[in-house]
Amino acid sequence: MSEKPFIEDTYLQFSQIILTNHFLIDSGDIGAINSFYIKLSNNESLTAAQGKYILKLLKKYQYTLK
Repeated sequence: MSEKPFIEDTYLQFSQIILTNHFLIDSGDIGAINSFYIKLSNNESLTAAQGKYILKLLKKYQYTLK
C-alpha cells in the first residue's frame, strides 16, 4: 500500500473491519459492502456509479469505526 492510499485501499480496509467485527450496519448495505469488497479484492474495475456508491458508504459509516 502506498503512503497515500487510493480510495480502493481505504474501502478494502473498511470492508474487512465491518465484515469481520460485525458492526451494526443497515441490512441493505451489507450486500453492497460485501459485493464491492469481492470485486476490489479480485482487482476488477468499478463503474462510475459503483465508485460513487462506495464513497457514499464510506461517508455514511465514517463515524462507526471511531
